[in-house]
Amino acid sequence: MNLAAIASAALRRAPHAVVTLRNKDGDETTGTATGVPASGGGAESFESRAVIRTKAESFVLLPDGLAFAPAIGMIIERGAEKWTILGVSTLNPTGDQVLLYRIVAQR
Repeated sequence: MNLAAIASAALRRAPHAVVTLRNKDGDETTGTATGVPASGGGAESFESRAVIRTKAESFVLLPDGLAFAPAIGMIIERGAEKWTILGVSTLNPTGDQVLLYRIVAQR
């Protein structure tokens, strides 16, 4: 079973967009991601989550074709929208190949 192919196919069926990652040196790489307003955790503790939802976004990014991995402090862009990456986690069940990155970013 090829987990990378399964994850890639599933994400490509979801609404997705091309995103650009920019590191602190100004280097850029592009990838395929799906993004939704972030919720849960700290966002749930506010009475009105409207402000949190407009500033924070949660992305699922495929590693296919990335020149470098996303990291805290980088910029992620989707169209004209820009966010600063606050946290990155990976789905890496076998320990040798990252299947996807989960990114939380804020404007």
